Amino acid sequence: MKVACIFFTFILSYFYSNGQEIFLAKNGHSEYQIVIPEKATQVEKIASNELQKYLRQITGTFIPVVSEFKLRRKKEILVGNVRGYRVSVDHEDGILIKTAKDKLIISGGRRKGVLYSVYTFLEEFLGCRRYTKEVSFIPSNRNLSIANDIDLSRNPAFDYRNALFEDDIDKTFADWHKMNYFFEDRMYPAHSLSWFLPAEKYFVQHPEYYALINGKRNPAQVCFSNPDVFKVVKGVLQHEINARPNNKVWSVSHPDYPFSCSCNLCKPKHDNGNGFIETLLPFVNKMADAFPDKIISTLAYNQSMLPSKTLKPRKNVEIMFCFTNTNRMQPLKTANDPQSVACRSALAKWQQQTANIFIWDYAANYFHSMSPFPNWSTYQDNIQFFRSLSIKQVFEQGTGRQKSEFSELRSYLLAKLLWNPELDVDNTINEFLNAYYGPASGYLKKYLDLISKFARAGSSAVPITEYSSPLAARQTYLSNQHLRDYNQIFDSAERAVKDNRTFLNRVKKERLALSYAEIEIGKENLKRQKNITSTAALQNKVASFSANAKLLGVSFLSFGERSPDQYKMQTFSEINSK
Repeated sequence: MKVACIFFTFILSYFYSNGQEIFLAKNGHSEYQIVIPEKATQVEKIASNELQKYLRQITGTFIPVVSEFKLRRKKEILVGNVRGYRVSVDHEDGILIKTAKDKLIISGGRRKGVLYSVYTFLEEFLGCRRYTKEVSFIPSNRNLSIANDIDLSRNPAFDYRNALFEDDIDKTFADWHKMNYFFEDRMYPAHSLSWFLPAEKYFVQHPEYYALINGKRNPAQVCFSNPDVFKVVKGVLQHEINARPNNKVWSVSHPDYPFSCSCNLCKPKHDNGNGFIETLLPFVNKMADAFPDKIISTLAYNQSMLPSKTLKPRKNVEIMFCFTNTNRMQPLKTANDPQSVACRSALAKWQQQTANIFIWDYAANYFHSMSPFPNWSTYQDNIQFFRSLSIKQVFEQGTGRQKSEFSELRSYLLAKLLWNPELDVDNTINEFLNAYYGPASGYLKKYLDLISKFARAGSSAVPITEYSSPLAARQTYLSNQHLRDYNQIFDSAERAVKDNRTFLNRVKKERLALSYAEIEIGKENLKRQKNITSTAALQNKVASFSANAKLLGVSFLSFGERSPDQYKMQTFSEINSK
């Protein structure tokens, strides 16, 4: 791996070079200093310190950081908006890296562009890598040179870009990959009415605040036509804003239950328009009018997917559009399942009403997070689709603070694509596999390609959504024969790294997905043919799976739910009751 990264750095240097070089260090010594503005911003200070830290790790030499008014040198690395070398960058997160004679200029947009430029320089010109929050590569080079004709400037594809896997939550990882933090500058990502109007506080005394469902008031949903609900929520929101005045975006969105109120105020509005949105959007618009200096975000999700027939969102209303329950084995742009078609149609209608649209996409299996779910081949198509629609904000929901099937690869790949949708995906995957799985990487690439091929081939027969059980794929990419083929590949992968415990455990963690699929399919098979031998074999597989999952750091098997021990107990109960 070290040789590969050094070779990669050499190729980049050659690409950018006209044959002349700037030596940042020779024989472990440097004539350079890092210069920052006299009144450097916090981001500029962090950027210069990060650059200093990594250059010391690479070269073994300490390069001082000084203010622009200190004694200057001919050879300098200028970080940020330094006098005499100030540059204009279009985007607040845009990056700029260039050389001017013996000077290296690293600058960028006013938010985090300078820090992103430092990390881009370290990665693209010096060969550094950050694969996960814990796994990185820093080359060693006491004679460090760069081309003297560097002139690189880039802007991000999206204003807001974030994914939600375990590594993405780490701020160092997010900064390195030029991602926003999880819903930064926002309060409550979604479903905020569950917090603003908690049933445990209001339902007993004020059941009329909540939806009338099947003739009874139900705290699972809100009655948006009740004027007292607006007063209560506005008061709570005002209190929250007073406590956090710098937050830009505030969610006012319905709880995560697919119900609508059928009271005599709500039902006529729903029936005469596009359903639930006809009471939700007036409520949200009124809230936006009450807080004109804030952005009020609401969901186009499930029962609120379609836009209103009677009014448009206010200018300071953000529509958080969710591509939910779609066929994840096909790109969203071309998927032919009814839900994907309906989502595309609904989004197009929203775009006729507003440009303030935030995309909430799903990048993993939500209910079966350790199940084989080969949707990574759609990542690039989907992100390019969003960009083609001029979407400015994209969130890719993963499995959060837990390990899941290929969660590390998914996190790395999405981070790269959200910044650069034109990325060479195959090369990016190969590089990650080589670094993270070592000699087993070739076998894992073979597995990824094979399962993706079978998933695409069967994708029209049965839509596989972000909630699908492995049972949905047992006639396609999780057939008995395919599972046998996959296991043979993993046998070879484990043999390739049997002498390296770190690589071996990473390979075993990915193999857990096959075991999970076999267990879920095996439970179904027991319904048709149950005997002592088959029952005992499945129980042994469940026990082994649970033990290995815990050993390999898998905390849950659904999004924040079902620990390996809970899964074992639940599955034993199901097996014994069949």
